[in-house]
Amino acid sequence: MATFSEIDITFTDFFVTDSDFDAFNIVILNVSTDISFKLDESVVTTRSAANEFTQGDSAVTQAQFYKAAIDADFVAGGEYECTISGPVVTIKSTVNSYQFQNILVGQANLPRFTTVIRNYSIPVTNTTGLLLARSNYYLTRDITTEAFIEIKMYFRSGAFDDPLGTPDYIKKIFRPSVNWEYFDVLISRFALDFLNPKPVYSAINGSVNSLLGSVVATTITTSTDISTTPAERLKNALTTRGYSKYSEGINLLNDKIILLTSLNNQILKGGQLMIPFMAGNILTIKNDQGVTLDIETRLEGDTAENSIVYYFYDTGSSESTFFTVNDTYIFEVVEECKYTPQIVYFLNKFGVFESFTFFKAKESNVSFTEEGEFKNNFVLGGAYDITRHLYRSGNKNARETITLNTGYINETQNEVIRGILNSEYVFFNNAGTFIPVNVDTKSLKVLSKINDKLINYTIDFKNSFDTVQNV
Repeated sequence: MATFSEIDITFTDFFVTDSDFDAFNIVILNVSTDISFKLDESVVTTRSAANEFTQGDSAVTQAQFYKAAIDADFVAGGEYECTISGPVVTIKSTVNSYQFQNILVGQANLPRFTTVIRNYSIPVTNTTGLLLARSNYYLTRDITTEAFIEIKMYFRSGAFDDPLGTPDYIKKIFRPSVNWEYFDVLISRFALDFLNPKPVYSAINGSVNSLLGSVVATTITTSTDISTTPAERLKNALTTRGYSKYSEGINLLNDKIILLTSLNNQILKGGQLMIPFMAGNILTIKNDQGVTLDIETRLEGDTAENSIVYYFYDTGSSESTFFTVNDTYIFEVVEECKYTPQIVYFLNKFGVFESFTFFKAKESNVSFTEEGEFKNNFVLGGAYDITRHLYRSGNKNARETITLNTGYINETQNEVIRGILNSEYVFFNNAGTFIPVNVDTKSLKVLSKINDKLINYTIDFKNSFDTVQNV
């Protein structure tokens, strides 16, 4: 079994027993929780209970009696190993996050031993990559002789270094049969309860943090009936309402820096670039001459919200025909003189908002609903009011449908169009005023250059609210 931290205890004499100084406690720090605890033992004349070791008559016998106590009290749990060589007892941790710190001992026994500590523990670091909650991510742990595994799930906004607190969900999975090899537990879908993405906007150049609820940090700890001390399996994994493809398999942690769907994009002449990206990276904007226009350096985030950010750049002062981002992503400038383009923000497959402009014709249609007709007049004194409606419509309301045309796009942007149709959150962006809409188009013929020459799509959107306020 792998060991990560060791302590050698060399006994130079047998111990003295006295209730005032009989403690012999090894202090251990769990670096994943910053909580210290002790391997408690006390020296007695003869061991009669747990957490006691018998007084020896020499350094060697003292080491033997101490090892026997450690074996009985702690080694059986599987988190420690213990060996002996003459008067030297070596205790090893099999838990990655445990580090030996020191020994608390009574003053009389302090000169009767020496210690050497070797900490090999690998610090528990944040999990890299995006966990995409709309697709399946499984926690997998092999089974030895465990009867069950208990999974504690923490989905948090804000600072990464805040204490974990109470788990948001606890799930206990019992071993299904004796020949089962793994605990496979789906955890990604639990995160959906904590994700409610909201778009951001800035009229000035620079990067803007994600809003609260748009991304969460996921930490998962597990324990079993054999090893009851929680061990971290995921730590602060950035989690969004993104998704992966079936061909990409399960347990995908996306590691992209720039979170755009396509390498080829368009931007309205004088319009604004909006680039979602992972913090801890550098964005460089260049014009069609390769001249650097702006450099955005963003340090790695220390909260969920500032770990995925949006960079805004106003192109109004440039006459460039296209712009590049990190020499990889291209934004072709489109000048539209006839129609009023409509900018659409949609939550893409990475679970972040992406901007797409529909450049051509925009049409609106309104559909009306009513809850039947009812008679609305009555006779009073042998007469009725002939100016009142006899038949009156009930609870009339309306929803507007907007049809947008992309204009001609690059074939590589077919993936963007698919992403819009598959998005759960879509907005019209009117200079920072966001109008929630739903995609009303239910099917799409995917066009290609070889078959269709020019690629243009018509997409129907419907306002995600009624015209008459009824909430």
